[in-house]
Amino acid sequence: MTIPDLASSGNRLRGNRSALLVIGLTVMIGLSGCSSPQVRYHTLMPLSSPASGRDNVPIAVTDVTVPPQVNRRELVVRQNASHLIVLESDWWGAFLADEIQSVLDTYLVQSEPGPDTIRAAVAITRFDSVPGEYALIEARVQLTRHDGERLHHITCRVWARQAAAFNLDALVRAHQQNLITLAQAMRTAADGSSSGDWKCP
Repeated sequence: MTIPDLASSGNRLRGNRSALLVIGLTVMIGLSGCSSPQVRYHTLMPLSSPASGRDNVPIAVTDVTVPPQVNRRELVVRQNASHLIVLESDWWGAFLADEIQSVLDTYLVQSEPGPDTIRAAVAITRFDSVPGEYALIEARVQLTRHDGERLHHITCRVWARQAAAFNLDALVRAHQQNLITLAQAMRTAADGSSSGDWKCP
């Protein structure tokens, strides 16, 4: 096969893949926009609370922000590099930032804040949902702790990506796994705060 033939074949494969994505999203939108007023609700919360470690450094999640494009009740999926689709009949149980805050509280907050509690501010910089491909989260996490009268800060970047099948349940489960990765990274960083050389995981 010649080089032009290979290029043509590659273009056809990419075209077929894009066509399948468009068809799948069209079906999804069609289901979402049917005449039935029923709204399906999805949550990022785990089915059960994780076991807590007795010796973990206490954490308080003080703030969670997400990109404005996705901070809404409706699920937003990405079709391609520039096209977002709002699924009008598939909603989060709360606004997306509140859903993420609840998950992180479940995994990280184990007691009332005290003087040794580490404060965590989480900025989700990317929250991508691509049906049939992946769910991706990028976050910037700032941890702050008091040491007597001194204030210590560390800022970490966390990236998590999970493959996702072409249905919303799979996409939501992939994001749940991404948030577990985020919570684990925050826990690892917080537990290392007492060392002289505080580092991101």
